[in-house]
Amino acid sequence: MSIVAPLVRLLPLPFIGRLARAFMEIVLATLVISTSVVVGHGLTAWRAWYWDPSTIRHWGATPTPDALTRSCPGADGDQLAFARPIGPQCVWLSARPDGTHLVIGSGGVDRTDLGVIAAQRATADVRVYSPSTWTEPVVVATGGVTSATSLVVFTWQQRGVLELLRVGGERIAVADDTGGWPRLSVMTEGGMRMYRWTGATFARSP
Repeated sequence: MSIVAPLVRLLPLPFIGRLARAFMEIVLATLVISTSVVVGHGLTAWRAWYWDPSTIRHWGATPTPDALTRSCPGADGDQLAFARPIGPQCVWLSARPDGTHLVIGSGGVDRTDLGVIAAQRATADVRVYSPSTWTEPVVVATGGVTSATSLVVFTWQQRGVLELLRVGGERIAVADDTGGWPRLSVMTEGGMRMYRWTGATFARSP
C-alpha cells in the first residue's frame, strides 16, 4: 500500500481527462458505424425497389407492359399509350381529322371514344395511377385543343369505362396526392381551380 499511494498521486489529472474523452469518442464512433450499417442496408433495399422494372411510380407515367402489347393490336396511325394489366383493354391516341382522340378498347373491337384530347400536331400526355383505395388503374390524359388544354380522368368499372372528370383550361398541372390519387390544377379565366379525390368523386378544393 505504501507504494500504490505515491503512484496514484503521480497520475496527472489531464491524462485522466483525455482517457475519459477517448472513451466517449470510441462509444460515439461505434454508434455512428452501427447506424451507418443499418441505414446502408435500408438504402440497398430502397435502391432495389426503385430500380425494379415492376415498381409502379405514381408520380410519373407508367411504362407500357411489353407482355400485353400483343393483345392490343391497334389500327394504323394509333399510338398505344397504356395497356391495362388485367383484361385486354388498352388506351390509344388515335389521329383523326379533327384532332387526336382518346380511345379505349382492345384493338378494333368494342372501342370507346372519349373525344378529342389534343390537336392534330399537339402531343397528348397520359399518366397512370394506382390508388390504394381503388382496384383499377386511374388514367389522367391531358392535351392541347386549339389554344386551350383539356383533361380527362377515367378508370374501369365492371368491364366498362368510367369517366371521373373532364375539364378544360389555359394550363393544367398534375401532381401527386394522398393515397396514390392525382391532384389536378386547372388555370381558367376565373383563376386557378384545384380538384382532389374525395372518396367518391373529384371535387374542387378551396
